[in-house]
Amino acid sequence: MSVINIEKEHNLTDDQLETIAEGIGNSLVARYGGGTQWRGDRLCYSLPGSVDAYVEWDDSQVTVHAELGLMMVMLKPVITAEIERELENHL
Repeated sequence: MSVINIEKEHNLTDDQLETIAEGIGNSLVARYGGGTQWRGDRLCYSLPGSVDAYVEWDDSQVTVHAELGLMMVMLKPVITAEIERELENHL
């Protein structure tokens, strides 16, 4: 298993971040399958056997954490770049 952990500063409201997180989560489900679920203040995304991830935030920082399954380890650089690109576009 391989882990991706990315933190990025923001200046958005909780409502704005929730809307962004849900939009990205819905896009992941539409493109790759899997599912999203709110667990407290975290939006979790899971694609069994491939990736388990979540996004959470506080007043100044967004954290994206992803655990990649064995089949996805080779794609870690691509996945990391995509996460960073999405954060840059939305924050």
